[in-house]
Amino acid sequence: MKILTTFITLGFAAVNSLLAQIPNSDFNNWTSGVPDGWFTTTSSFGTVTQSSPGYNGSPYAVSLYLTNSGGNAEITTGTDISNNQFIISGNPTSLTGWVKSSNPGSLNVTVNIWKQGGILIGTGNYNAVPAYSSWTQFTAPINYSAGGQGKLAEIDINLTPNVGPGEGVLVDSLNFNYPTGVINIENNVSLESPYPNPASDICTVIYSIQNSSAVKIAIYDLSGRKVMNLMDNTKQTPGRYIIPANVSALTNGVYVFTITADEIQYTQKMVIIKNK
Repeated sequence: MKILTTFITLGFAAVNSLLAQIPNSDFNNWTSGVPDGWFTTTSSFGTVTQSSPGYNGSPYAVSLYLTNSGGNAEITTGTDISNNQFIISGNPTSLTGWVKSSNPGSLNVTVNIWKQGGILIGTGNYNAVPAYSSWTQFTAPINYSAGGQGKLAEIDINLTPNVGPGEGVLVDSLNFNYPTGVINIENNVSLESPYPNPASDICTVIYSIQNSSAVKIAIYDLSGRKVMNLMDNTKQTPGRYIIPANVSALTNGVYVFTITADEIQYTQKMVIIKNK
């Protein structure tokens, strides 16, 4: 049997750093009271300021604060409402960041992705009242309604009242998450990063196939022992597939999941870390 195995050797952080170009994503650079690469449309009853320290000991985070129940505090990528897009490469699957607040308002984080020609192909949103006394990660999944490669993106962060004045949040360390899979020489299967990774109980395997194929999916430990069989020679039509895997019985460590489509095998790493 002919097998072509492609190992993903770049770590997730390295891949993200190559593809993500969010301006001033850690909010460490400021000019005239505004984070570089962003502009504000804050009302007279809201403020956008530096806060120190930021997430994980970084110098700064952005603070959005409401002084009146009728106000809002808002920042958007770019220089003004007509120039609010920045260049990206590829189609991120989500935007993550870190948030902290003891008296939060309603936080709304919006992401838009355009392909060449200014055609909107993807949108993402995180909306919550994030009452977290310590830094907590948030995720805005990005859903795509059309095909094509993302070329431009916009991020908007807006705080509006939940109960009344005196509400605020800190936001820091924004990051786009990209598929880390590759397409083989026959251009049939592309893998996306398993989610979440690391995982503790459920890990979702995501992939796309270009041609109708008989598909097998399995998980192996690093010794090459098969520890889980998710799919066995199932005929699938072209499309994007999301397969949840219950990995709660696996011990902590690094594993490899493989997808075999018509005798061509594709491989990606995943990590299991159980919550204490």
